[in-house]
Amino acid sequence: MIDQGLVQIIHIGITAIPWIIALFVRNPLVLLACLAAQLLVMTQWLVVGHCILNPLENNGSTTSITIERVAGWMKIPVEAFEKGFVLVNAAAPSFVKLGRLAAALGL
Repeated sequence: MIDQGLVQIIHIGITAIPWIIALFVRNPLVLLACLAAQLLVMTQWLVVGHCILNPLENNGSTTSITIERVAGWMKIPVEAFEKGFVLVNAAAPSFVKLGRLAAALGL
């Protein structure tokens, strides 16, 4: 069986990678590749409605246990927190990357 804790750590790492690339990488090809991957992730959320890793790390539940806990701590409904978190976590590093690409192109 899959170790849920390990999958959760991998999921958090995958979520952090776009931020790390956005903040520390200036290579235009790497930025473009990461933007393409993020578009696929955003498409996954639009088509499937949740991350495909969530059922693996949460015994079949489509809501991340981490998002449930943080939403509880902040006293925000889970659905609202999840949608906002996904939007910020996908859009913000994408805009940083687009800005870095514009700078690399001299725009």
